[in-house]
Amino acid sequence: MRIRLVVLGILGVSLVIFALTSCFYAYINKKDYKAKTFYTLMITLTIIGSLLFSYPCSIYLKNKRNIPGKELAIQFDGKIVTTQANAKERLFLPMAYDTIEATHPSVVSFEKKWHGYSYWMAVTAYPKGDATKENPHILASNDLTQWVEPKSGLNPLDEPHSSKNDEHNRPLQYDSDTHLIFNKEKQRLEIFWRYVDDVRNKVTIYRQTTSDGQDWSNKEIIYKENRKPNDWISPAFVKDESGYKVWYVTRGFNIVYRDSLDGKKWKHVKKLSIPYDVKRPDEMRHWHLDVQKIDGKYEMMVVGFRKKSDNTLKDRHTMSLYHSTSVNGKDWEPLKAILHPSGIKTAWDGKGLYRSSFIKENGNYYIFYSGIGYDQTRGIGLSYGDDLDNLQGVDFSHLEKLHN
Repeated sequence: MRIRLVVLGILGVSLVIFALTSCFYAYINKKDYKAKTFYTLMITLTIIGSLLFSYPCSIYLKNKRNIPGKELAIQFDGKIVTTQANAKERLFLPMAYDTIEATHPSVVSFEKKWHGYSYWMAVTAYPKGDATKENPHILASNDLTQWVEPKSGLNPLDEPHSSKNDEHNRPLQYDSDTHLIFNKEKQRLEIFWRYVDDVRNKVTIYRQTTSDGQDWSNKEIIYKENRKPNDWISPAFVKDESGYKVWYVTRGFNIVYRDSLDGKKWKHVKKLSIPYDVKRPDEMRHWHLDVQKIDGKYEMMVVGFRKKSDNTLKDRHTMSLYHSTSVNGKDWEPLKAILHPSGIKTAWDGKGLYRSSFIKENGNYYIFYSGIGYDQTRGIGLSYGDDLDNLQGVDFSHLEKLHN
């Protein structure tokens, strides 16, 4: 796309220069080129060249985020939508690998500060999609935008080393998919993450806990099975008085629900049917998700994609974010789109969205969404608002809007 725009611009400028130069040459040398026909042709070439040049210029200006009042419009499901919901900048999340490229956020909030902080986040580093660094981190904040490591040297909580790589030199053993909850009964934070072992075809879900955010227990296995038929992709947990509930994506891009009294022995496997409120919904597939229990009801945010080919990895890099609600956690309303890639070629969220998380405070949603850039850059942005159809992206130049 970018090359085509450059070619159009060069062609447009060339036509204008040719037409004006020819006119100037004819005038200076008093050439008779059947004047009326000649000048009509040159004027036509000038108009065509100007139009060819103005089109890529308009695209460039539209993509300039720092132009006040400009909103980038993208096409989604046959409609034109604006992307004011996208954050102007990604959050500065200090990872253990000298990067702020992160993904898989999961956030817990407290009405009163818990050991010094109102907000706690589980997240993984993921610079340029490097799975060797996709390891669980813990961060804390008091204002949703400034995040710190609660204890120096805490991160990463786990750092496996793969014994074997694939043909593209990617690790076959790696961490992924963090999720964070607060266990009110035991007054502790619990972080979960997924460990993939494609050397042995195993998937493991680990858990670590803390009562102060500083010192964490040893990791324990809460689920381990053969990966291909029994994978838990992006598990999202809820803990209430009845025990643990989990929603995850399996092979085939299906969402499954299970529950457990102790968070270790899982039962009641139920495959969920959650359609998308889009054209041709049968083409849509689920990927990473988050589920929260809010005011006695369940809310889900999931990134979904339209299966365009057998290369689903490519399709999963161009996803949007969808929202649904449920009374019982098993029967869900159709998923409606609430957030899209910005479409900006140079932006960290221009190409697609990934695993996102959300909290709700005082009637406002705060959505921590993962983004993917066209150069494979990763990052996490913050969108907020009391209306999911009219979200606003955080602008660090106007943070007063976030806290009003």
